[in-house]
Amino acid sequence: MEAGVSRRAMSTEIPAWVQFVWIRPVVSYPPQIIHPVVLRPTPGYPHGNKGAAMRKTWIQYRDHHPGIVFIDGDVAVDPWDIREMNRAVLRHPDDVLTGHAWLWPASLRTGDPVPSHRTWQGQDAVWGATHPDGTCDYFSFNCTYIPNRLFQRVADQRAWGRLVFPWADTRLSEIAQQSPRIPIHYLPQVRAKHMNAF
Repeated sequence: MEAGVSRRAMSTEIPAWVQFVWIRPVVSYPPQIIHPVVLRPTPGYPHGNKGAAMRKTWIQYRDHHPGIVFIDGDVAVDPWDIREMNRAVLRHPDDVLTGHAWLWPASLRTGDPVPSHRTWQGQDAVWGATHPDGTCDYFSFNCTYIPNRLFQRVADQRAWGRLVFPWADTRLSEIAQQSPRIPIHYLPQVRAKHMNAF
């Protein structure tokens, strides 16, 4: 476990659930279940500093939760997704956990939808691929659990400023891959629905 991270003081082993909201959410949740965090536009909008919001949120929850599940404002999750993610966190509280979601052409400006996780195969990062052990190399924030030890690594490196839209998830994935590697587990049973399809 990395410096400054301890679960002994946790009031719960269940993660905090947070929804990133840019202007207004596509899907709203009861705030006692999933807490909204508003990302204010900046002069470079939409390239705002997502890292600043993540840092503030982590400081708020780190003493009471092993980490935070982030979902984007255009993502829908149901009670099954929440249950399965929470169960996975109980098994892997110090690892990254990412659910399945489709990223649609409207978001990626590509011709076809692709799964939100990807893995290096040779020289290419292949969308939807995993390693034989079920881990992957990159995640998207559609429905992803970030453990306190990864946030602590970001804090130790003073890397919050690197976490800017649209590269925040990619940069955080790369920080997780640094030695010692923090595994990124793909959870096919968590089926988040990315609603930005049009």
